[in-house]
Amino acid sequence: MLSTRSMLLTLVVASTVYGGACAQETTMLDQYTKATWFNVGARLCEQGRYQQAVPYLEHALKLNAKDAQAFYDLGLCRTAMKQYKQAIVAFDSAVKVNPHYVDALANRGSCKDLTGDRAGAVRDYNQAIALSKSPPPDLYYDRGSEYYLLGEYAKAIPDLTEALKLDAKSNDALLYRALAYGELKQPERAIGDLNEYIRVTGGDQDSYLARGNANYALSRFSSAVNDYSSALRCNHDLYQAMEKRALAYVRIGQSGEGLKDANELIKEQKYRARGYGVRAFAQLAMGEWSGARGDCDACRELNVDDYLEHFVRAMVDLHKNLTDDAMTELNRSIELNSLFDEAYFARGTISCSLKEYKKAADDFSKALHYGPETAAIHNNLGYAYMKADSFDSALTEFDSALKLDPKFAEALSNRGFTRLQLGQIEDAIKDCRHAITLKESMAQGHLHLAMALEKAGETQEAAQEYGAANKLDPSLIQVSASR
Repeated sequence: MLSTRSMLLTLVVASTVYGGACAQETTMLDQYTKATWFNVGARLCEQGRYQQAVPYLEHALKLNAKDAQAFYDLGLCRTAMKQYKQAIVAFDSAVKVNPHYVDALANRGSCKDLTGDRAGAVRDYNQAIALSKSPPPDLYYDRGSEYYLLGEYAKAIPDLTEALKLDAKSNDALLYRALAYGELKQPERAIGDLNEYIRVTGGDQDSYLARGNANYALSRFSSAVNDYSSALRCNHDLYQAMEKRALAYVRIGQSGEGLKDANELIKEQKYRARGYGVRAFAQLAMGEWSGARGDCDACRELNVDDYLEHFVRAMVDLHKNLTDDAMTELNRSIELNSLFDEAYFARGTISCSLKEYKKAADDFSKALHYGPETAAIHNNLGYAYMKADSFDSALTEFDSALKLDPKFAEALSNRGFTRLQLGQIEDAIKDCRHAITLKESMAQGHLHLAMALEKAGETQEAAQEYGAANKLDPSLIQVSASR
């Protein structure tokens, strides 16, 4: 009779030569102890010889159906062989035998992830973390990345942060946290993580694309162009980066470059409709109205509901004074992309023209929230507040507009009128005088100055300013006899 150690050596040699136990060997080896079968299977598993390990582990389990370690090793082999459902069964058995088996729970979670059961994976990671006295960083990373893939970004960030505390070199945790920050509309934090990730790793298409998106969200369009270009150098077929680069080019006044990217998108069947939408957007910025409308028609012929196509079509309709049609198109554009600042700005402008000032203020606020902060948006938002008699809010917006552009004559005139309504007569006169100094041809500036002067009792000068306003734009005012 061979010793246990000799039997182990015999089994290993047999598996090496024949790739497993043959029928003749099985009869002989049935007499071996359950420990021997397990030891051989475990050794083969450690050596990465998973297929050969499986029959030994399965035979060990026939002899001892309560061997949690054997079930666990069998699960590892099945995982390595990409037999994930069978691996889950093995890990189930390991956990059934030993409910506190942290590694089995963690690996079962990984297999559930690989089979698409993300919620099940999170449950296993939860249990593993709860049972572990000192959870390893991998467990926090696995659960955090799972939360991210489930769209639970706020839950993902604490886990990924904990993973980074335990292992500062966990680059994957850094990238996932950056992506989660991006989804939570915290682009500054996303950029912080992405800068570090790119510094350490040298960057890849995903990190450059993500940083480009964060810069785009912050209206740093030139930086976004650079990042999208870096992503495209990593993968020239990364059409998502190409699309966003085209839009960023348009935003910085390089519509010709945006047009080139749009043409490349149109060549690809999968991205053709979006390519037409992007090209229409670029042509709109270039004042090519007929070309923009033609691209809109081409997009619609492909039966694709594209937010850019609806927006460009709205702008073409506005160019033709088809206000109702334009509003319909803008509503649909916003339904398809609720973050599209230009559509909110355009819809707010139409609402102002229809004297629907509260709706206009809401749209201008959203345009300011989702897009770049500009003096024009602050001025338009202030104007909507002013016409809705919300003078304190209006004053705040005009102040913001003038902080960005101190020579913005229209904002000065509007602030002057607002200050007049708030009883700040001297400041109102000062603003209006400054406005018409900057832009003497602005009828509204003369009108607002006339009203402020009249309120201050300067009737003679007020009459002169009313006359100047009426001469520049007779439709602007109708001076009453009492005035």
